[in-house]
Amino acid sequence: MAGLWFEFVYQYNDITMGYNVIWIDDQCMEQKGFASSFINRCEKRHGIHITPFELPIDGISHLEQNLEQFHAVILDAKGWHDKRGVATTTYGMHEAIKKIERLAYKKFVPYYILTAQGDLVGDEEFAYSVGKDRVFYKYSLDDVERLLKQIKDDTKNNSRWQTRVFYHKVLDYLSSIDKDASEILLDILETIHYPKENSRFNPLLYYNQLRQILECVFTEANKYQIIPDECFPKGKVNIDQCYRYLIGNDCEVSEVRFGDSGDSVVPKHIGDMLSMILYLGNTKSHFSKLSERDSQKLDDYFRHDVGKSHYVVYSLTFQVCEIIIWMNEYIKENHDKIANSQKCKKINYPKGVVEPIDGVAEFYHIGEKFCIEANIVEKMELVGRTVKVIRSTPNSNKDVNFPFMAKRVVR
Repeated sequence: MAGLWFEFVYQYNDITMGYNVIWIDDQCMEQKGFASSFINRCEKRHGIHITPFELPIDGISHLEQNLEQFHAVILDAKGWHDKRGVATTTYGMHEAIKKIERLAYKKFVPYYILTAQGDLVGDEEFAYSVGKDRVFYKYSLDDVERLLKQIKDDTKNNSRWQTRVFYHKVLDYLSSIDKDASEILLDILETIHYPKENSRFNPLLYYNQLRQILECVFTEANKYQIIPDECFPKGKVNIDQCYRYLIGNDCEVSEVRFGDSGDSVVPKHIGDMLSMILYLGNTKSHFSKLSERDSQKLDDYFRHDVGKSHYVVYSLTFQVCEIIIWMNEYIKENHDKIANSQKCKKINYPKGVVEPIDGVAEFYHIGEKFCIEANIVEKMELVGRTVKVIRSTPNSNKDVNFPFMAKRVVR
């Protein structure tokens, strides 16, 4: 009895330790030739335990029943499917791939093609059908070694691949815009799902990167004039002005707005998400890279207001995902650049130089129509500068002879 128990434990550990791989090949049970040498190489040189099956239907059924145990599947390009026969085709391989991919939402298990069909190895159409860089030639030692190394590398990065499966829609679209931005978003999403493997997460660092991702989304919208060029001074994204345009507010710096009063590009829930992401902790930076002052303000916010919590940035990450998906759909339906440009309305703010008024210390004037309180001018250091008058009221102060009092100005 003790001997049987020892044998069971030995076999169990042999299967569960290292890398566990299902190999499906109609010749995998042969005692001589490639099969035996391949299994031996996997086990002794790479710590990869092979569980062989001649038929895809049996191998995939075993995978489904023992999903957590296995790290990868190796498929033959041509073989039998559900019964032994004379003719071999790629049907069994393709059916196996479909089932493996459907299992990915439970657990991502990478698959590879190890084939003796030399003509398929360099066939671009075949490679496209099964996945780029998944095809290896059975009788090339270099290919076999590359395959085994790839299995180990992919196993080590399984959490990243699994996360990519969960969020493939948003990551695929973002990757088509900017691959680096897609990898940044994947970094954060992976940390959310696998926090123990990403213990050095810095909320401040990743918050700044979320703003950079939005910058990429705004830039993509600009290609279709969904956001106009005026919000990109000298080709650089002004995320504050882009945000204002999208929600239908006046863009005071860019002097444009979307449509008429009450119109907006984005619905309210998307606008609220943008506001939360861009102005967290009362940050005011108009560009994705925070100023030193804003960085310090945000660092204090994370340290004191939210107790170093990661969940604020995590919640913002999901909001970014929602914004990306929304913008992708909006661009599909509104890709006419001319039509989008026609929705952009120009705003002509009164402009003038801020200058002193002779004999009056409490006010300055802007051109011939506007006066402005001295405390505003001095606080904003506006003397001698050209400003735009954003908001004004009729002047009721008898000490200064100007028809309007400027209440809000910008440089």
